[in-house]
Amino acid sequence: MAMSAKERMARWRAKQRADRASHELYKQRERERNQQRKETGQFKSVENMTPREKRQVRKRWRQNSREYRERKKTSAHILTPPTSPNTNYEENPNPIPEDNRRSLSMRRSLARKRKNQKAKCYRQNAKLVIKLKCQQRLTERYKKRYNRLKRKVNDVNNDGNHDQDTNQLSGKAYFLYKSMINNIRRRYTTAKSNKERRFIASLVARKRILKQYGLITFVKSMLSMSR
Repeated sequence: MAMSAKERMARWRAKQRADRASHELYKQRERERNQQRKETGQFKSVENMTPREKRQVRKRWRQNSREYRERKKTSAHILTPPTSPNTNYEENPNPIPEDNRRSLSMRRSLARKRKNQKAKCYRQNAKLVIKLKCQQRLTERYKKRYNRLKRKVNDVNNDGNHDQDTNQLSGKAYFLYKSMINNIRRRYTTAKSNKERRFIASLVARKRILKQYGLITFVKSMLSMSR
């Protein structure tokens, strides 16, 4: 019966180790070949690998060790079938127990599920990072807009002497301005009821607008309004 590749390799190794000089020469050639592979970049040691390559290599090592332990455990629990005329022992000389086969498939299924869940988490994290960056840009935009409005309001508030603005009016504009102020003041002072005064005050003194530009005190003093 012809030998398998594994058996031929085992036979060659045993024969090669029997001759000490030949074995030392073989090891020397292997060291030189590995050194040449390192220099040409075909083979890279762990210390020269990037962190990503290290993770990949160590993951492959763990997988190989896991498969080796599984094969060793399976071969240790091989059941020898009874000798009978109807046996198929020659066709299947190394049967694998059903329990071990089921447990092996279950472990592989769990490994696939863990891998899929891990990939899903990576995808979700990438999406969340993109959303976070968009939200940060939006926050910066609103912050800049708020600062611009704040500076504008401060500029208006710092210009506190509104009488200078009225003094800058000249001619017809100044006459219309004084006429409007006098008419509103006269109408407010000659009002017959508090309801009418409140109505005039609500039309003239819009608190939200006046407060925004710091004109509440100015309007009250010019129109002689108490509220």
